[in-house]
Amino acid sequence: NENLENEDCSFKRFSQLTPTAMIDFKHSDGSRKTRVPRPTLELNWNQIVGKANYPNSNHYRFALNNIYKKLAKRNASITENYANWVKVAFAIASNIHPVAGKALFLKLCRLDGARHDEEKSERLIFEAYAKTNLEVGFGTIIYLAREKGLNINSKDGTSNQGS
Repeated sequence: NENLENEDCSFKRFSQLTPTAMIDFKHSDGSRKTRVPRPTLELNWNQIVGKANYPNSNHYRFALNNIYKKLAKRNASITENYANWVKVAFAIASNIHPVAGKALFLKLCRLDGARHDEEKSERLIFEAYAKTNLEVGFGTIIYLAREKGLNINSKDGTSNQGS
């Protein structure tokens, strides 16, 4: 029995133990614990929509739709990594009414192709609307679009020249 005998807890004694020395097999039945599935949260969009107040929503919706068309034309995405995915969700939740915002966010995410997970994206945009403090500006989306090479007018999402 290689377990700590005589209460010897010194580094020298510990460093000489084999990896299984600290496991007490007498108290283990050898079975793995089954993973408890995460409870599925009902996405109550009616609750989100009922609290919505977005005075400039149509303006931002129009601008985002223009950006979406340009990204689709270039086969580019602004939600290709986790950080941008979250930023775009919160920018939309801060500026666009939930009915249009959800649809536009999912369209943007679908530009990711096979990497896109519809269920996770819908859950993220729901959480963004539920938790938004309206602090993420629409400029975040414009910045990410410009990073993809789009020539975007910051006021309406249209091109200054060409695309």
